[in-house]
Amino acid sequence: MGTINHFNCALFIVSLFLLKHTVSNIFLVGMPGSGKSFWGSLLAQDLGYTFVDTDSNIELLEKQAISQIFEQHGEAHFRTLEATYLRKLPQGINLLVATGGGTPCFHDNMSLMLSKGLVIWLDVPVNTLVNRLIFEKTKRPMLAQKTDEELIAT
Repeated sequence: MGTINHFNCALFIVSLFLLKHTVSNIFLVGMPGSGKSFWGSLLAQDLGYTFVDTDSNIELLEKQAISQIFEQHGEAHFRTLEATYLRKLPQGINLLVATGGGTPCFHDNMSLMLSKGLVIWLDVPVNTLVNRLIFEKTKRPMLAQKTDEELIAT
């Protein structure tokens, strides 16, 4: 019940912002495990935006899981793919984009996103992130090699 109330509150705030500003794209950023993909798909549906998940779409385009891209080509290659993908997003069609956890940190992606739309940071308590990521770390290349203790310390 609390989650739905938080979601409705977030939807209301974003809707008010969109009424006052012309924004064609919304970008969700945040730490890995913050819920960008989950909340992004719900928010896009309620706002009538097209949902885009950068990680999922890069996997489709590359025909490889992100963990395989990291393993075979390295992080630098993945970050270049990510930046290229962001730069190719069309303008003016109301996209809600869930980015990867590291997206804002590379290739001036944050400036690009700010120039193309509204950027929303999903702020999640550290203990919530740790609880989520412990169960998902095999899917996340930056965390896969870490022990649970290292993950908690990070």
